[in-house]
Amino acid sequence: MLFLSNQTRRPFWASGAGDEWDAQYNIGTSAGFEGTAPRYNPRHHIKALRLLLSATKKSPLLKKSRSLAVDVVDAITALMANEYIVLKQQLDIAALGVSPSAAAIETVTQKMALNILETDQLLGSNDNFLLGKWVADARRFGQTDNERRLLEFNARNQVTLWGPASLISGKNGMTPGSPQDYAGKSWQGLYADFYLPRQQLLFDMLADAARLASDSQQAIDFTQLGLNFTLASL
Repeated sequence: MLFLSNQTRRPFWASGAGDEWDAQYNIGTSAGFEGTAPRYNPRHHIKALRLLLSATKKSPLLKKSRSLAVDVVDAITALMANEYIVLKQQLDIAALGVSPSAAAIETVTQKMALNILETDQLLGSNDNFLLGKWVADARRFGQTDNERRLLEFNARNQVTLWGPASLISGKNGMTPGSPQDYAGKSWQGLYADFYLPRQQLLFDMLADAARLASDSQQAIDFTQLGLNFTLASL
């Protein structure tokens, strides 16, 4: 499933590319984190997923294959990411149109939140996609409680804020919070406990702005949420 790897190893918002899918080159028009189209034909993706699932019915051995199970979870995760891109387009219309509607924003953001939670549940069905396993493996190298807590912090930090502290906090002239999500993963535990709370901050801000009929949206401190997540072990 190499052709899926670039789509499924990062969080859901990174699975898009440019402004539209380009059938001639089978890629998005440009790279980016908040893309509006997959880097491949979504219909081909669905066809590939169906072939994977049908293969398990034809061969009992394949049904027990751990490798195939990883590919199936990987493929469905990317499918969920594609659905999220469509929902994001609907959110743009509801929030950025001539007359933003709080009700419309809440309707679509509820679907987006459900998408995140269902993806988290899906990823939890396979131990290759668990944040908890990553953290537990890191803590195992510690000899004392303090070492284990520090190793957990490093493990959490790597897949979220990607420290060091001076970069996260914006000290020493550095840009705060950059480069967040550099090593982001599609893992159970990150979706429900990190990505969803972060997205919810945005959802709430957009709905509040629509209710107040205001286009002056307050800045959101996404970095502080990330710090709270990474520092949970300390």
